[in-house]
Amino acid sequence: MKVLVITSEWDLSPFIKRQVAALRNRRVTIDVFIFRGNKSPFQYLLAWIRLRRRYTLERYDFIHAHFGQSALLAMPLIKPLIVSFRGSDLLGIKNRNGKNTLLGFILKSWSRYAAKVAARVTVVSDEMALFLPDNIPYSILPSGVNLDIFKPLSSQACREQLNLPQDKKLILFGGRPERLDKRLSLAQEAINAISIRHNAALITMPTVSHEKVAEYINACDFVLLTSRQEGSPNIVKEALACNVPVISVDVGDVRSRISNISGCFVAESDSSVHIAEALERGLSSHQAIGGREAIQHLSEEKLIDQLMKIYQDVFDRAQT
Repeated sequence: MKVLVITSEWDLSPFIKRQVAALRNRRVTIDVFIFRGNKSPFQYLLAWIRLRRRYTLERYDFIHAHFGQSALLAMPLIKPLIVSFRGSDLLGIKNRNGKNTLLGFILKSWSRYAAKVAARVTVVSDEMALFLPDNIPYSILPSGVNLDIFKPLSSQACREQLNLPQDKKLILFGGRPERLDKRLSLAQEAINAISIRHNAALITMPTVSHEKVAEYINACDFVLLTSRQEGSPNIVKEALACNVPVISVDVGDVRSRISNISGCFVAESDSSVHIAEALERGLSSHQAIGGREAIQHLSEEKLIDQLMKIYQDVFDRAQT
């Protein structure tokens, strides 16, 4: 089985790297083509040319595009195409008012077309599947969690390792702080409303290894997610694997992930007032959560098993 993976998010999405490594361990031969489109049609054209100069597409059994925009480089199709949609590709790119930008509308329209011509489609949540064209078969395949890395650790030891205060309630911001769609300012407004009463502080995380991410999560009392939009945010699953509770706005598949886990809360709205109220409920609950048990089915190994079944099905169909 020979597969060409195309992605524009290799450096920003470590789960793709882990998935490729796991597939290679299953004896799948994979080449990876990495490009950066930078929202530029010219860059996409250059990447399209560079792909064909570097690889002979006919030698692969199929192509796997991560994110809808990556599928553009596989056109015109000469081999079966798998497209994994993960967020803004199907949801669009939203402005501050929650409306799709022109670029977001184009990306969303293109992704819907890619879904129609693909041999197989995966999405990260049932919520995202609602944005697919009608009658498109799909598989739910979120990013898996490495349960050997993301596990409960001593909060005190993690705080010492990261030089974080031991005498405060620490809330970990669940996103890269420089990204406007993660809405750090909204999270800070909510924390400011309860910080004095609960001696709480918001912690942001630099770009670090997965092992360090696990330390940050375990060092904190909660993970807070205020994103404008998400597909299936990894930080939520990783926090649950560490038995660290989550406070979040109602975005992506978060409600379905945490609504039945005592100690986790979804804010009534995206307002800082309602987020602060959810934080109050969480900080007042003082209870351990059973998050790790709830996400055992999302281990990386089990999700690779599911992806291998998809690969085998596309491979078998291509041989007939």
